[in-house]
Amino acid sequence: MNNKNKHSPSIVRFSEHKSLLDFGFKKQIKKFFKKYKNQCKSDIKSNELVKFIEFTYSYSMIALNKYSSKYSKKLYSQPALFTIVALKIYLNMTYREIMDFVSFSSGLRSYLKIKKSPNYSTLQKFFKKCLLTCLKE
Repeated sequence: MNNKNKHSPSIVRFSEHKSLLDFGFKKQIKKFFKKYKNQCKSDIKSNELVKFIEFTYSYSMIALNKYSSKYSKKLYSQPALFTIVALKIYLNMTYREIMDFVSFSSGLRSYLKIKKSPNYSTLQKFFKKCLLTCLKE
């Protein structure tokens, strides 16, 4: 049996942990903060997780194109995928766990304007593509 360890401890030990600032986003402007602060006035939005989701989604709507290409399938917008990946990092979940979280949360899916939860491989590919475009710039 050929038993190769693809994830050796030395590779895992030196792997980088990415934060949301590693995507090349610059500091937000004051107008955006004022607009966001005015939107978060109701009692329902007092939950920190809801605030994080709303902030990430609204900022990614400004910073990202809606779709990566005019020929894309248009199932999931880039801001929605970025919000899910940011939520994954924020909650310290795996791709499969965040996929289950999104599939059980109909409110989150309706807020992100997606009909069904994306597959974990879709999230992985999007995250990898975000890192590659960040490195190119």
